[in-house]
Amino acid sequence: MVRRAGLSYHALQLIGFVFACSVIYLFETEQGNLRTDGGIVGILTKEKARASEQKNAASFAMKSDNINVSSPSAIDDVPVPDNQQITKPILLLHLGPTKTGSSTLQVYFKKEQHLLEKDGYHYDRNFRKFIDTKECFFVPNCAVEKVTQEEAWGEFVASLRSGMNVIASNEVFAGRFADEPTHWDFLKREFSSFDVKIVLVYRRYFEWIPSYYYENFRMSRNRLKVNGGWDKRMPIFVDWYRDYRERIEPIVQHPAEYDMMKWGRHFPDISIFNMHNNPEDMVADFFCNMIPNATNACSHRVEKGMEGSFHVGKSLNYDILAVRAYEDGLLNHVNMTREEVSNAIRHRQEHDLNSSAIEFPLICLSSKEEEDLLGASLSYELKLQPDWYASSRGETEHRAKFSDAVQKRKFCSVNSTAVMLDTGW
Repeated sequence: MVRRAGLSYHALQLIGFVFACSVIYLFETEQGNLRTDGGIVGILTKEKARASEQKNAASFAMKSDNINVSSPSAIDDVPVPDNQQITKPILLLHLGPTKTGSSTLQVYFKKEQHLLEKDGYHYDRNFRKFIDTKECFFVPNCAVEKVTQEEAWGEFVASLRSGMNVIASNEVFAGRFADEPTHWDFLKREFSSFDVKIVLVYRRYFEWIPSYYYENFRMSRNRLKVNGGWDKRMPIFVDWYRDYRERIEPIVQHPAEYDMMKWGRHFPDISIFNMHNNPEDMVADFFCNMIPNATNACSHRVEKGMEGSFHVGKSLNYDILAVRAYEDGLLNHVNMTREEVSNAIRHRQEHDLNSSAIEFPLICLSSKEEEDLLGASLSYELKLQPDWYASSRGETEHRAKFSDAVQKRKFCSVNSTAVMLDTGW
């Protein structure tokens, strides 16, 4: 009987393995990369060692962040509501801009934190500590209001490791964040494990302008610490507005548009919230439409309604008169702060004379300047909120509100020279 010559299955496997090793050996020799630790065995050994190092490094990092690593995945241990089963947690960055209801929203973020947590969101308050990022963000030991930016950022980043969605709010961060590649690369690395959603707030430009003017020159705790508050120059609105238009507006335009263009190049998921849509309950509108699946917080705010607004702009006329009196030397022998003098002027005007802050001789924008301001305001709304602009509440309401602002002297300031010449003062 003739027996056919052939190789067994196991013999073929052995030959194949030897051949593969020979190919790797020849390739490594050709490339000058011959390993001295055993060829294919060395490759497998090194891969195993590298995997072990990565596992150990990850374990150390998780332990150093006080995360429980007893289970295969620490994030799996964090309870996530049924309506939050998503690939990445959400990082919702509310970035203002300033004077668009930010303080009010922040009060309610804090107040409703327990309900937001039921919806799967952690509200981080450390993000508000970044006040002057251009000066301090990458500068060691640089402190703003006694808080170093390194410490504040460390506390903020710690909240990002909770496994929950995160809400962070800061109305000045977007504008003051340095538009530098190193800064953007840093943020992208820090936020890489999140689905980053940015929310900006739209406010009618003609309403924002006088409010922003007030914010720039109002009295604050810090300003009162220097020479009783007398160090701050007080331009009237007309002069400030003309200077602003000449220096700033051709560059930045509407603040929400500027922030959208600046941040959209790096974080494209940007929504613009229209604060005029439901002005009586802006908070509920924001919770229900800007925070995905925040059903508990949304329902509660709709039921309760908005209980008040915070940091609402007022008139600076009393401050203008106080500073004018100080500059004219009328207070040389009076040891009073700017706040105290301003309050004294207010008391005389509103209680003794039974008048208001706008019942002074005033200096206002010209009719042409008012017309230009309305035109700019309408054009910004058309660009940023086209559907709203076209609705029954858009352009028509915009023009009506502007006319009301003119009647309330929102674009005027006290004529301090005329008041100083009045013997009744």
